[in-house]
Amino acid sequence: MVTFPGGTSLEKPQIIRDILRTMEGMVEKGRLHALPTTVYPPRETVDAFRFLSSAKHIGKVVIDYTDLVGLQGVEKVVAKPEIDPTGAYLISGGFGGLGLETAEWLLRSGAKTIVLTGRKASGNEVVNNRIEVWRKNGNRIEERYFDITHEKSLQDCIGDFGENLPPLKGVFHCASIFDDALIENITAERLRMGLGAKAEGARLLDALTKSIPLDFFVLFSSVTTLTGNIGQSAYIAANEVLNQICENRRKQNLAALSLNLGPIANVGILSRNQVAADALRTAGMNLLDIDYILHFLPDLIQQGCAQITVADIDWEQWFRVVPLVSDLSRFTAMHHLIDNLESTSETMVALLGLPEEDRLEFLIERLKSIIAKTLHLQDDAVDNNAKLSELGLDSLAGVELQTGIRIEFGIEVSAMMFSKDDSIRSLARKFYTQIQAKILILTHEKSV
Repeated sequence: MVTFPGGTSLEKPQIIRDILRTMEGMVEKGRLHALPTTVYPPRETVDAFRFLSSAKHIGKVVIDYTDLVGLQGVEKVVAKPEIDPTGAYLISGGFGGLGLETAEWLLRSGAKTIVLTGRKASGNEVVNNRIEVWRKNGNRIEERYFDITHEKSLQDCIGDFGENLPPLKGVFHCASIFDDALIENITAERLRMGLGAKAEGARLLDALTKSIPLDFFVLFSSVTTLTGNIGQSAYIAANEVLNQICENRRKQNLAALSLNLGPIANVGILSRNQVAADALRTAGMNLLDIDYILHFLPDLIQQGCAQITVADIDWEQWFRVVPLVSDLSRFTAMHHLIDNLESTSETMVALLGLPEEDRLEFLIERLKSIIAKTLHLQDDAVDNNAKLSELGLDSLAGVELQTGIRIEFGIEVSAMMFSKDDSIRSLARKFYTQIQAKILILTHEKSV
């Protein structure tokens, strides 16, 4: 058997061609022989699988689609789910931004009964007023307060559907707890908290609704399960649990969609954290409009996929800021679509135009500006001889500083360099050698 490592056929096509040509020659010379086969026509596919499962075959069992006599094909169309005004819908994390927008979309689409769950009553007057408006419009909005990871409480809540409430038609899991930390700082307690509401909550919702014929079972996951994100290991792990729950449900022909969303603009944590939103945009991760996504949710479900990613990513920028991901086989095709991954920043162009004796001072000033931006300080508050430890640079800020230097100068700087208690001037001198090498390359490219 010949196997190829993931991505080899795309990354090194000549190697694959050479191997296949060599194998072809060996077959022609009789040095390689095909395995024996047992052939079935398509109309006997069931018999073919039965024979395969008996483990009595030698070689391969083949279904020959050149013989289509007696075969009838039927297209399998997944019906687009519709909101049922006589049913009820459960939204976990229902008092958060994503939960409330999901409720709004359900009501606009014809739902009349919605159950919002959360750990405690919302003290937000805007949220409470919004719920009251929905009720005044004739909708039944139930509020239930409990920990989504408490199985008995969730079981009691779900037991109300079909009894005190209309039958349950859809589940939307929006509950989540954010606790960002580098992996070496994650304790068992922090991991339990990170996995709890999102992952354990989803597991219980899955287990307790398996016998209910749902039209919707939507888990809001994250694009970070594909792209990764430093400082969010627990969050990513929790989202991957959601993806696998939906994969398992689809195999059982149960309603399921894990929606791997990019960052959302108008609700949630980014709507309250402009610094984080700007950092994502800088990295090429553009923010999404949740209303637009929810509008097309039934169409996405109709695709019949267990998980779908919806994100707006500038891949060239993302690969520049996070260069390690461009080496992963999952991004190989995207990598080949980008014509010029290593574009030259404005700072490097400016540096290239300076006399050599002025470049170090320019570099120090730019580095001070990057540090000030990372630590949310005024540029003039950062002295050339200041030490990073004195300025309050922690491990997460160190990652941001690495990213800023990478974008500004196109070079990789080890995080270990930030932990040596050097002054800014000393730090600049240390990676000036890398900058000089970059300048030599750019000078050569310019002269060609």
